[in-house]
Amino acid sequence: MTSTAASPWEEEAHRPYTRQPLSKEVLQHGSDRPALALQEDSWYADNDINMVLGQPGTGLDTGAHSVKLADGSSLDSDGRVLATWLVHRPLLRLDQLSNAHRLRTLDDAERLERTLVAGRHLVVGTGFVGLEVAASARSRGLDITVVDGSRRCLWAGPSGRSSGSDTGPCTSAPAWGC
Repeated sequence: MTSTAASPWEEEAHRPYTRQPLSKEVLQHGSDRPALALQEDSWYADNDINMVLGQPGTGLDTGAHSVKLADGSSLDSDGRVLATWLVHRPLLRLDQLSNAHRLRTLDDAERLERTLVAGRHLVVGTGFVGLEVAASARSRGLDITVVDGSRRCLWAGPSGRSSGSDTGPCTSAPAWGC
């Protein structure tokens, strides 16, 4: 059994951070990792939490009370809480395209921020994140085209503010200046 009160594991190599600024502040102003952190590093030690970073879980042995990690090691425990989140469905095989990016993680945002330079850019997706990426790129003076396969998209209405009721056909969403 582990000697700590908790040993959460995470596929990313970073301690937990707030993701909301990834599509706006990081893309517009660059990354400030300490400001994104949910807790200071000392908080984890003070609360007897041993973060296992860069290791996705690959198996669960309920009989042995353990979780197998990608590197072959395992975490033993008296109990487990599995807190999972959704994994995006890529539209394309992004690993085959050198100039295509997704935005899920801090590393993704930092990589995308470095590529938002002069030239024409295409954003696929008219959801909240896609439109925030487009707005962040426009705020840097870049030429942006936004496309989506759906018939409707989230958009900023005449007030310039987006709300759950402000949706309309994609062809009538000029607020992004694209």
